[in-house]
Amino acid sequence: MRTGNQLDREKEAKLRQFNILATTVVAVVTLLAFWAGLYVLQHDVFKDYYNPERHVIVQQDPETLEVYAWRDSAGHVFTRDSATVRLFPYGIMTLLLLLMGFSSWLYNLLMRTYTARLVREVAPEVPVSVSYQRVARG
Repeated sequence: MRTGNQLDREKEAKLRQFNILATTVVAVVTLLAFWAGLYVLQHDVFKDYYNPERHVIVQQDPETLEVYAWRDSAGHVFTRDSATVRLFPYGIMTLLLLLMGFSSWLYNLLMRTYTARLVREVAPEVPVSVSYQRVARG
């Protein structure tokens, strides 16, 4: 026969194992979402940020090879001081903040759901019909 402490220890062990699994899943999902979000930021939101596939170098330092200005296919010239180029780091920061909030929410949701499942998992020692009869007579 199980005592309450043994059942609690078993639940704590299950909860620790699920905690590791949930942390791993949330970390992988967050990394994939960051990679996808960064791709979207570079290719769809901040199109003026230097991309060697879409831009031609106009001005470059010959010693350090640092790019100072580049041109797109429409002939527009951009520099590091262009508004959309300057705002790119803020876009990444916003993406990171959103992903931090999302990963925290996802982890808490997984842990609350699993903890509620563990609480409901208690097997009654007395059949339900017998316990209702005792309450009705009492």
